Amino acid sequence: MRNIESKEDHLAVVAKYAEKLRLAQAKYIDLKHELVALERAMDAKPPAAASADEIQAYKGLQKRAQYSLKLAASFVSEYDELFAMAAKTVKLGR
Repeated sequence: MRNIESKEDHLAVVAKYAEKLRLAQAKYIDLKHELVALERAMDAKPPAAASADEIQAYKGLQKRAQYSLKLAASFVSEYDELFAMAAKTVKLGR
């Protein structure tokens, strides 16, 4: 990270991180809604007389849910990194 020499530099860095955090929060909210929908879908079972296509659709939902959970784990890691950078920025400003 570059050396922050003035109050204006510090404010510019803080603004940059604030924007990244705002975008991350929006992404987090979207992901949270997606995960809730997928969780509900995964809890659903195909009807006993489900066709092969219906069973395949349920399997597709399960794969999508697994992918979303991996994405969520990646996102949480990214979010943690942004908070760490923001904390460093605040420390530098003190």
